[in-house]
Formats: sequence, structure tokens, C-alpha cells
Amino acid sequence: KSSVCGCPAGTSQNKDSCISEFQTNPKTIPLKYTLRGEEHTFNYTVYEGMVDYLSELPIYIISNGNGNTSRADFKLKNINEENQKFLLMPFVIEIRNRARDKEDQARVAISIVQNIEWGKSNKTEIFRGTEIQYSRYPYEVLYDGEGVCGEKSELLAFLLRELGFGVSFFYNQQENHEAI
Repeated sequence: KSSVCGCPAGTSQNKDSCISEFQTNPKTIPLKYTLRGEEHTFNYTVYEGMVDYLSELPIYIISNGNGNTSRADFKLKNINEENQKFLLMPFVIEIRNRARDKEDQARVAISIVQNIEWGKSNKTEIFRGTEIQYSRYPYEVLYDGEGVCGEKSELLAFLLRELGFGVSFFYNQQENHEAI
């Protein structure tokens, strides 16, 4: 209720809601999940404006001088992006509304992410003369409706964390596979 609380930076008031500057070119996507043996689908609106913004962010991390940037640092960079969070929180609320029980909310989130298709990104960057693919942000995975294991793990980590769960990433280097 923006008339009472106001709106955070990067948003504007529209009637009694806050609208992000990134809420442009909406697209409705169907999301499937299974809960206790029953299949469900609901529609959710995502925005190309956010995807465009995320695609312009640098893929690197500026070191604080110690030179010890880890895989976890990149994961946290992707998960903690604040503008993305503003548009993912309504998705978390939608999941909460689909199940009363906290464990069922986790099941809904897990099932949604499991139902997102596996697919590689076409996002590449030239690094030291070599073209490399790089990881999409959780919002991009939701928007694109596809992701590799690491990208989908980041989306699930965000959702579970916001639902009140602790999360850990597991990376199997030998299999080049990641899970939550």
C-alpha cells in the first residue's frame, strides 16, 4: 500500500502499488508443480525490462585485493541482486499462497524449479581470447523457462531462502553438476 509506506528507490507509485522501472514488456508464463501427487499450473508475469537490465550487469566481481574470489562469491552475487529481488518476491508470495504448511511451500518451490526445462544459455563473453558461456541470474531462468543445473540451483536457493529455509550448494566437480 504505497499511499501509506511510500515506494523504494527505483520504483514509482501507480495507484496504490509500487512499480519497478524494470516492469516493462510483460510476459505471462505458465508454471507447473506437483504437490502431494496432484498436478497444478498457474500463470505468472515476468518482465523483459528486468532481463535487459540483468544482461547488462558485469559478469565479473571486483576483488577486494585479496584475490580469493570463489565460486560462492559468484553464486551470492547472482542471488542477492537487489532489483531482481523486488520482482522475485511476488513469486515467493505466490508460492506461500499455494500452500499453508512451510514444508509444502518448499515442495511447491522445488517442483516448480524441477519443471523448468534444462537448457544452456546463449550468453557468452570473450575472456582472455576465449568465448565462454556464463550463468544467468535466477530471474532470467524464470523468464527464459530454462536453465542448467547451476542456474536452476540459484533460483531454488533464492526461493527457499526467502521461504525461511537455510540452503547449501553442492557442486560435484567430477560430474560438473550442481544441486541444492
